Amino acid sequence: MKLCSKIVSAYLLVISLTVTAEPLDFVTVDWAPFYGRDLVGQGFYSVLTREAFARVGYELEISFVPWKRAMVEVKSLRFDGLLGAYFTEDRAIDFFFTDSVYSSDEVFVVKAGSGIDTIEQVLAGSIAGIAGTAQVVELESMGVTVNNNLNSINIIKMVHSGRVDALIDGRAAFYYQLSDNSEFSNVSKSDFMVIDPPFRSYQLYNAISKTHPDAEELIKSFNRGLQEIIEDGTYQKILRGYGLR
Repeated sequence: MKLCSKIVSAYLLVISLTVTAEPLDFVTVDWAPFYGRDLVGQGFYSVLTREAFARVGYELEISFVPWKRAMVEVKSLRFDGLLGAYFTEDRAIDFFFTDSVYSSDEVFVVKAGSGIDTIEQVLAGSIAGIAGTAQVVELESMGVTVNNNLNSINIIKMVHSGRVDALIDGRAAFYYQLSDNSEFSNVSKSDFMVIDPPFRSYQLYNAISKTHPDAEELIKSFNRGLQEIIEDGTYQKILRGYGLR
């Protein structure tokens, strides 16, 4: 994925100069290209979220841990919020959600030549997914057994080695790992097949525990900042800086 670093750096500089900003600590999992500790600006989704919060007087710090732990630590108020979460009815019991920031297609990926080319065939086989994610929880609620793992890298390896028949992950995350991760330097896109249509298309939000004393105010403030960067064109400029539409 090509990146216009000058554009991104300019927005990071604006955020860093925010005066009297109130600090916020969010947490999430490494999930390139959306967000990750080693990505420029910690990923485009992180930059969008920081800019929206900066517009309403907050300075955002982001930490990265496994996903299930991230949700637990936000519920326990160890962190102020959860960066990049899909909405589910179960999560809505514990969290307030912001307006949608971006979206992602969750797809099944199989090894090329496996003879599996439909979702029905995938559901009858073995599947790997990232523990605690909405798509895995939904599959398990359907009675599907999922081999839970920690990240996209591991589940790609499981499909490539034949340990499972398929993986479930974001389309962008899957292609990013194949293209940009050195662990897959000897692996080709042609080794895999993405099954369409997607299993689900999810909107991606930020979430704050309902027990947080400022939860509703933070949600309202973020939504106001997000709307501002959409209306003045900043949102699209950040996406273009990351080679996205």
